[in-house]
Amino acid sequence: MDVTLLGLLDLDQRMQELLSGISLAGPAAVMSEDTRFEFRRKAQNFTDLSLTRIQRSLKTAVVEDPNFYGPSATLAAALAPPLKSFTVAIEALANSLAGASRMQRMTPSSYRRLLSDGRACLAASEALWKGAVRELDLLLDVRMASFHRDRAIALLSTIFSWILSTLLVVLMGRRFQYAQRRLRDNQRVLAENQARKNAMFDSSLDAILSMDEKGVIVEFNPAAEAMFGYKKHADLGRALSECVILPSQCQGHLEGLDRLQKTGQSTLLGRRIEVTAMRADGTEFPIELALNRISLDEGTLYSANIRDLTESKRTEALLDAQQTRIVASSRFSALGEMAGGIAHEINNPLAIIHGRASQLKLWIGKGALDSEKVGSVADQIEKTAMRISKIVRGLKSFSRDSEDDPFEPSCLKEVLEETIALCCERFKNHGILLTPPAVPPGLRIDCRPTQISQVLLNLLNNSHDAVLALPEKWVRVDLEERDAEVVVTVTDSGKGVPPELREKIMQPFFTTKEVGSGTGLGLSISRGLIENHGGRLRLDAACPNTRFVVYLPKKMLTRAVS
Repeated sequence: MDVTLLGLLDLDQRMQELLSGISLAGPAAVMSEDTRFEFRRKAQNFTDLSLTRIQRSLKTAVVEDPNFYGPSATLAAALAPPLKSFTVAIEALANSLAGASRMQRMTPSSYRRLLSDGRACLAASEALWKGAVRELDLLLDVRMASFHRDRAIALLSTIFSWILSTLLVVLMGRRFQYAQRRLRDNQRVLAENQARKNAMFDSSLDAILSMDEKGVIVEFNPAAEAMFGYKKHADLGRALSECVILPSQCQGHLEGLDRLQKTGQSTLLGRRIEVTAMRADGTEFPIELALNRISLDEGTLYSANIRDLTESKRTEALLDAQQTRIVASSRFSALGEMAGGIAHEINNPLAIIHGRASQLKLWIGKGALDSEKVGSVADQIEKTAMRISKIVRGLKSFSRDSEDDPFEPSCLKEVLEETIALCCERFKNHGILLTPPAVPPGLRIDCRPTQISQVLLNLLNNSHDAVLALPEKWVRVDLEERDAEVVVTVTDSGKGVPPELREKIMQPFFTTKEVGSGTGLGLSISRGLIENHGGRLRLDAACPNTRFVVYLPKKMLTRAVS
């Protein structure tokens, strides 16, 4: 645009010089060859140089710098009328100059037309100049407004960026403070957990040993020091196989550790097992061991919780001995309840034998021996002696300690008959009808006969005491043979066990008898003995009378024996 204005100024100056020359020449001036050449040259300059330059510079300003001068269409539309008038005036002046250049002498009409076209060209140039300046002022105003707007926007953007940066700094600061608080809280929780862990670790009554993947001890608590006799400061870092593993078990321990490293599997993980360990002084003692895996970033640890079973085993042995004594006491208690009947059961046959022997002695004294009578008396004495022998054999079998007896095939008929023989007289003396079972002679089961006899005698004693005060007094023993088991039932004339007592009657020391009449151990011991045989002792609650049912397998299972 600046070039356009400069072109207009240059053109205006040239036209001023031209008009001055024309005015000095006058209307009747002689047109020399030089003058005509000058006219043609100036006409050519006006059309080809000045006008073309102005048009080209204006186009360049509009097209190449639209951001400064505004939209090209608006500027072109604003300058189009004065530019068109200026172009027409320039062309008219050029034509007049071209016509004058062909004259030998300038005519008044040519002179006037040159002056008129020159003045018109000056007026058009002035109009274009003013239009260009006016449009330039407008465009500069727009540009300044845009500049101020852009500056305001830039200022607002700067302020917004500063505010946003400040907010980000504040938020990051708060976030950092929050992270610091969280870190302090986590450190405090970690310290508390560590203190709690150390307290539990140090105060644990069980020994705790930790080893790494190579079997090296990395930690053990005071209970482990006391249990094994090692010192933490001196023995930490030693291999477990050198300390607590028995020499005979070291090879298996190392093989298991190697397998654990290769496969990650072990038969000991997550289980509680009983093994034998060794103290620092070389003494062996039983322990209970529970091994667990602890996975850490830096590797894997294995923690063992160990409990000394020395006292537990000693207590177990005492309890077993006590239980054996209790079972024996219960057995003799049951036998004591039958003592009166047993004595009467033996005295009666003895009286018969004594009487028959006196009779034989009398016959011998008289010399009146009759072989038929003597044979009859001898048969009666033999039967009576067999009866006594059966009772004595039952007493002998019942009274012996059978805890260590093997489970072996036994004739169930003999066991039941010998047991019932011990209490027949007692039931008879109290008016109680006792019905024995029908047992096949060849029926044999794996059992300890004395214990089966003890269970049956206890059930018969309970039935005897239960029906003693009833108007209807009877007790019946039944037997049912099945494919793999036999079922022995003892039923009496009682009306069953009340519902509120059914869950308690099998508990130790629970009894419904009067004080001093029972220990409360009979049923609980009987159930334990039957379960040791792999069987079951149950109360038949569906029976209208009182009935206890004993289920015994014909063949002992290995797990039941163990």
